Amino acid sequence: MNIKLLSSMLAITFAAAGVWAQTATKAYIPTPITKSSMNTGNFKFAGMTSTSAPADNSLAIDFTAGESSLEEIASYGFDSGMQNWTPQATDNVTWSVKKIKAGTDYDFSKINPSDKSSLFVEGPYQIYKRECSEIKSPAIQIPDQGIMSFWVGMSLNFEDCSSLSLLIAEAGKETPEVIWKSTDLKGDRPWQWRKIDIELAQYSGKTVTLAFKYGPGTADTFNTGGYSGEYAIDDLIISGRAAVNHVDLITGEYLRLTPLAEGIDVASWHWSMPGATPAESAEKNPEIYYTADGNYDITLTVTDTDGKTGSKTRTCFASVTGTAPVAKIVPPATFRHTNTRQPLVAPMIPVTWSEASEGFPTSYHWEFSGVNPDKSVITESTEQEPSVGYSFLHSQQASLEVSNSHGTSNATETVTVEYDGLITNLEKDDQYTSFNMEDWGWFPGSNTRKITAYAEKFSKPSVPIVLNGVYAYFTKANTGDLSDQLASVGVHVYTSENGLPGQKLESWWWDAFEIDGPDASGNPTGTPFPIDPPVILNDEFFIVIDGIPEYHPADAERGETALALGMAKFRDHGNTTLMLKDGEWISVSDYFPAGANHTSLMLFPSIIHSVISNLPGTERDITVPAEAGSVDYPIFSYMGWKPEVEISAPWLRVTNTPGDMTVDNLHIEYDAIPAASDSRSATVKVTDGASHHIFTVTQNASSAVDTIEEAETEKTAAAYSLDGLKISPESLPANRIVIEKNRKILNR
Repeated sequence: MNIKLLSSMLAITFAAAGVWAQTATKAYIPTPITKSSMNTGNFKFAGMTSTSAPADNSLAIDFTAGESSLEEIASYGFDSGMQNWTPQATDNVTWSVKKIKAGTDYDFSKINPSDKSSLFVEGPYQIYKRECSEIKSPAIQIPDQGIMSFWVGMSLNFEDCSSLSLLIAEAGKETPEVIWKSTDLKGDRPWQWRKIDIELAQYSGKTVTLAFKYGPGTADTFNTGGYSGEYAIDDLIISGRAAVNHVDLITGEYLRLTPLAEGIDVASWHWSMPGATPAESAEKNPEIYYTADGNYDITLTVTDTDGKTGSKTRTCFASVTGTAPVAKIVPPATFRHTNTRQPLVAPMIPVTWSEASEGFPTSYHWEFSGVNPDKSVITESTEQEPSVGYSFLHSQQASLEVSNSHGTSNATETVTVEYDGLITNLEKDDQYTSFNMEDWGWFPGSNTRKITAYAEKFSKPSVPIVLNGVYAYFTKANTGDLSDQLASVGVHVYTSENGLPGQKLESWWWDAFEIDGPDASGNPTGTPFPIDPPVILNDEFFIVIDGIPEYHPADAERGETALALGMAKFRDHGNTTLMLKDGEWISVSDYFPAGANHTSLMLFPSIIHSVISNLPGTERDITVPAEAGSVDYPIFSYMGWKPEVEISAPWLRVTNTPGDMTVDNLHIEYDAIPAASDSRSATVKVTDGASHHIFTVTQNASSAVDTIEEAETEKTAAAYSLDGLKISPESLPANRIVIEKNRKILNR
């Protein structure tokens, strides 16, 4: 394709590198670009046990907690064979007990040094031989509030082909219940041992039979059976809980409280846990944690269906020890400027910094550059989440020191402060690529694996933004025949709902043959997808790309069909990419093998920050005299202000219409104050279409009031001197992406 692209991204010259230089400039009009489970293994368990009712007919209860509260009822390590587990006789799926060679991935002695062998199940490699097969346990008596744990060795890469399920069947009941399934697992995909914990409270006191079932993968819609995958099982243990008096924790460690009310028909539970999070709970099994050192009491009150109650307090039940904090900064927005690869935030308007430090710090000390109008002054704050407005553009640094009684930690973050720009999730050292899946095609791009769309997640912006287009960078753009050439490739803006693409807001499409491929040097070139009308966003959002034709290798009858979107080379952190596979959105890091399975797409939205404010160096609110008159209120609006001004009282009016400058005046007329009034106030709300600026006009009966001098209002188009910073015609960028392209395509 022959596209002439002029992209002037934030070419700004500033006096003193500041936001302001000498005179007002044209207001920026947003122009659309155009184209000619939570793992219970992480928790300590705590519980309470009941005894026989005392003479006063109340309910006697007590505490238990931690690993020492677990009493083993039954265990199966398979070191001496199958231990009375009975495998189903099947033709192609085999169950066996194997001794594992030391040092291999299957070697369970890395977890249990005394282990000798594990239970294995293997399926055939041929899809036409797939089948289901089970192995059943002997009868097991489940204790009150029992818990089961076991280890399973497996790879998530075969979930399409096969699965392993655990079923439980009560004595006398024919239909078993599935209580665990391998296809529900998330995380690292290569073969490894994984710890599984399952609560068995609903089977308390019952006799059950367990069964592991080798069965169909997610791609088998007919539930025919499994193939290819193999699974190992070891150290299956069923435990009950015994009473203990004390538990040791560290700050942030979860404690699961479990009452063992055997023989009591409980109507309600009430836990009181001062100092914990949460401090109270009516749940049967609350999960709590502590944020500070100390010894903490816990009280449980139980009421049964007859109205009898029992209450028990253990003083100093939880002993909590803290750790030194580790500082972590969360910038106002986490998406980055494409040039600097630093988080991009807005100037002037206050933006909020957050922290995600570990170790529960008790004090915070922030330092910011570029906030004070004097560039040499560092702005400080002791708030946990301070808000600052930047007086200077480009790279600015924030530092955070956090402390508690165990130590101190520091962190720094550099952001880029700009009015607008192209944004990305690519990190500073990322290199672009596309993943060749060989016979399966390309990722992200044309494939045969039923991956039909890709989504890039962008954080909530520091202030509301206007998104007017997206650049998509392709590393391959081959279309084999006419039907593939005419495939409509779409880029869409979506809201975020529960971390997944939600509502589609706006879209743009190009035929596949119009997609820009790499240049003569092999570097990808951006294909611009205009978003018209532009979209206003003030929350997390997604850019979704779909419509990419299915992969087809070149053959005698047609050429290769392969569109490949650029992405960051796989890294071990920071995944921002989802893919739509078999109609379900899943994280890329949950699909590819672990270690390096995180990436970001080369989808670069063009955004403009909504910056509307009173002129720096002026007061936000104004006072006018008792007599009728008028006043000009200087306002800065990067995108210009709208004529729909909201005023809370009829005695006040804005009588002019917006000009085309970033700095403009609101001409405000006001009536005389009634004789019986000493003062009155009204609010004025002016908007740029994305956000708004609100200020108060107060009118006093006293004549001794300060007003904006007429001479000041006449300076709008002239030079301003504001705390050493000036406004000039060069003070604002020209982020207008101009593309010359065949107009008949644009008008289709």
